[in-house]
Amino acid sequence: MAMQLSSSLEDEIKECILDISRSNNISCRNALKRLEQSICAQLDERNALSLLKGNEDIESLHEILLAVISSNNHSETCRERASTCLKTFLEKAATGNSLQENLLNDYALILIRKYSPIFAKRFESQSINGGKYKPVEEVEEIRLLLVQIMAVLVRILEEGKDAIEQEVDIANLDLSSVCQSISKSALVDAYPELKRESCYLIKTMCIVFPRCIRMHAETLLTPLIGTSIPRRRDDQIGDVHEHGFESMEIQFSSQNLSTSTNSLLRHRHAKTRSLALDTVAAILSCDSSRSEQKEQHLNGGTVDRIILQVLPNVEAVGPFDKSASVRSALAKLVCSLLAMIPHPQGRTLSCSVDFERDVNGALSRLLILHLMCVSDESPHVQEVAKQEFSKLTGSSIGKFDNACDALQLLQAFASQIIEHLVYFIGQ
Repeated sequence: MAMQLSSSLEDEIKECILDISRSNNISCRNALKRLEQSICAQLDERNALSLLKGNEDIESLHEILLAVISSNNHSETCRERASTCLKTFLEKAATGNSLQENLLNDYALILIRKYSPIFAKRFESQSINGGKYKPVEEVEEIRLLLVQIMAVLVRILEEGKDAIEQEVDIANLDLSSVCQSISKSALVDAYPELKRESCYLIKTMCIVFPRCIRMHAETLLTPLIGTSIPRRRDDQIGDVHEHGFESMEIQFSSQNLSTSTNSLLRHRHAKTRSLALDTVAAILSCDSSRSEQKEQHLNGGTVDRIILQVLPNVEAVGPFDKSASVRSALAKLVCSLLAMIPHPQGRTLSCSVDFERDVNGALSRLLILHLMCVSDESPHVQEVAKQEFSKLTGSSIGKFDNACDALQLLQAFASQIIEHLVYFIGQ
């Protein structure tokens, strides 16, 4: 796609590209500033995309910018301006109409392949004095921009997500390294805004690349809500009737959750805690986004994640959070999990006794959390809980035609709910 530029503007672009390529940091910084603040404003979305891709007359802008972003030989200012410039041009190109959509999607896939290794490398930990570790990219504002650039690329692909999942080999995009970088570095970064932007990126990836998120679900969940607890070999977690309350001690012991205190669920900012719960719901919903029957993919791994990782951490802090917005997010998460688990009367596939017991145990504990949200001191939380529960009509949990039918679910697990509540009160 040829660019339609005035000769003066084309000459200015070539001059900027030449200055960026030079080793002089001052020339590079000034050229990047002109590109972002002056030249980009004069381009329409079609020319912005063409400039990023390059042609026989003008070198690819994204190649030049990525070279600056990935090199510590350039100053912090140059790397930051290059990151801002790439983000600005991508956002400008993404404002195009439907005629440009296919070209933009194809380009975004190409750029993700080139950008993913750079993204992973810049977040890679390196040892510094005193035995501490820092990312290769030490400037937190640049790390934030790196996440925002990836988010723009994934959002571009959001419209064509079905074709992407079917036609593109996800491994070729190196998204596994991206997920690892997010979980091990970005989500545990000291910069709160970077944590939040990483959550937004994960939520978009859940829509566009659910298969990739499913592969890294446990790794991503750990910095969000905390670690998993071990499962006893001789006891099946969640069945109070057969094993008694002693089998539950490992589930709710604060000692087992001591490594979870740095998770986003326990962050000092309510906005971050709320976003962590929303992101957990998005990750777990990837398992229910496929077209097969829900019973088929509600496998032991998914149930274990809910019972051994999600519920223990959420139960420990979620219902008692001081922020009503966080408790509202909890109400949404609880109902999204309820929607994933088939009601006993609606299960069509044969399940093992242990699996059935685990699923029923998860259901009863989720219902307790829902009851806590419905009876919350905040009217807003109560309303959110009721609205979210009403959306379960027609889901895997069973069809609720009216409020009386919905009560049948509570009645089915009444004894388990009471015993769980007695146990909680006694702790």
